[in-house]
Amino acid sequence: MRILKQKTNSFSHGVILGFICIFFLFSCRKDIRLESDVKALEKVLKIDRFDLEFGASNVSDLNRLKDKYPFFFPQQTPDSIWEFKLKDSVEKQISKEISRVFGAFTETTSELSHLNAHFKLLFNSLKTESNQVLYLPKVYTLSTLTSGLDIQNRVVVTDSMWLIALDHYLGPDHEYYKSFPHYIKQDLDARYILTDFSAALVAPFVVLDNNGYFLDKMVYEGKKIFLQTLVWPHATEAQHLKYTEAQYQWAVENEAQVWRYFLEREYLYSTDTALEYRFLFPAPFSKFQLVLDRESSPRIGQFIGFQMVKAYFEKHDKNLLKLLEVSAIDLLKEASYKPKK
Repeated sequence: MRILKQKTNSFSHGVILGFICIFFLFSCRKDIRLESDVKALEKVLKIDRFDLEFGASNVSDLNRLKDKYPFFFPQQTPDSIWEFKLKDSVEKQISKEISRVFGAFTETTSELSHLNAHFKLLFNSLKTESNQVLYLPKVYTLSTLTSGLDIQNRVVVTDSMWLIALDHYLGPDHEYYKSFPHYIKQDLDARYILTDFSAALVAPFVVLDNNGYFLDKMVYEGKKIFLQTLVWPHATEAQHLKYTEAQYQWAVENEAQVWRYFLEREYLYSTDTALEYRFLFPAPFSKFQLVLDRESSPRIGQFIGFQMVKAYFEKHDKNLLKLLEVSAIDLLKEASYKPKK
């Protein structure tokens, strides 16, 4: 009997292994086909290093800079401000640090070009009026002092250009960030440039339901994260969520418990805005008001919303337009979302 059992198990394992191999072969072929379609659309983006040019300029270069980059010099800002910045040693030091960390920026330029092609391919498939935003943008690298961009908006996407403040991506251990809280420093890393751009690109396509429910906000965040993973599939889910691997693992292992916690306290249809601060906004951890809080992953509401959206997408034939149009309430009803215990 023992020998027969071994043979049966061996056969079963062989069948399972065969299915796994077929699945991965199919997935690989699908990925290859996708990348082939992306490459057909891909065009190299032009990168203008305004940060380096400004850092290397003097007061005598001000008029030349204003003629070349009129959109960076609003008329209401007096020349005296720019003259001060051009002489400012801090600005010049930041320019040197950006150059040291990023060099010629060639690798990121290639990745941004590939990202734009992924974006075009995905939203061309929707065949909606949104196709009018599928352009070939020009990319400008900046520093915070000259751009005015803040940490929460370190990349900006417009109809004709992409802006990025590179001094927000020097690495979490950089001396410029030593006074920042750890959970903020963690995000100030070059590996998030592509995910930040993917987030900025998809944001206009996702609408927040106006019920004011916590559910609406979870699904809204979940849709954005999900679209990011489609626009830039070369990053992990952890990267798109701005999680460390440990934080991502905690979220996966505790998904069912968190969902039950939300249901038992009737949070889904709550209009208490404090829930956003506890479970959606940037923070070192989520706030369950339990002893385990400090062990938890931050923004756990985003993670739950992301899982709900994935469940809906899989159940509805991967119809992206349907996903974008469905309300949070209907998504919850139709997703059959049940986290594994």
